[in-house]
Amino acid sequence: MAIVLFNAGCDSQNVLYNKDRKTVSNVWEGDFAQGKGFILCNKSVEVYYHGDFYGIYFKTNSVSPRDFYFTMAKHYGYDKLPLKIIEARGLVQLVDERKVVFDVEYKDNDGKWTKLPFNGTQKVNQVWPDDIPKNPKISL
Repeated sequence: MAIVLFNAGCDSQNVLYNKDRKTVSNVWEGDFAQGKGFILCNKSVEVYYHGDFYGIYFKTNSVSPRDFYFTMAKHYGYDKLPLKIIEARGLVQLVDERKVVFDVEYKDNDGKWTKLPFNGTQKVNQVWPDDIPKNPKISL
């Protein structure tokens, strides 16, 4: 997590492709302590864009680019509750794990369909677990 937060602070946009992601939280589905509130998924693309968070979680896998769950939050930090899955439609297509094409719109709080501010082709900044250092150096 520290890697993402560090990089997110330096850039106005950070795109993370997580090949190991297996669940997405959906706080409105039940209590986490009771083993509820999580939905199975297969891989994810998460975008930190000018302080906002956008999560795309593939229902089956990344080769089904129209079949995903979507979460988002304005001014999101890790100190906040997990996000609720909201209605979205469109396409999230990975290109060789280092680029992703977004053509997504989501239903905002007013019920209007709103396009993502970063739709188009974006560079993937990190691929997990590939880009996680094997032996992280800790300096004090």
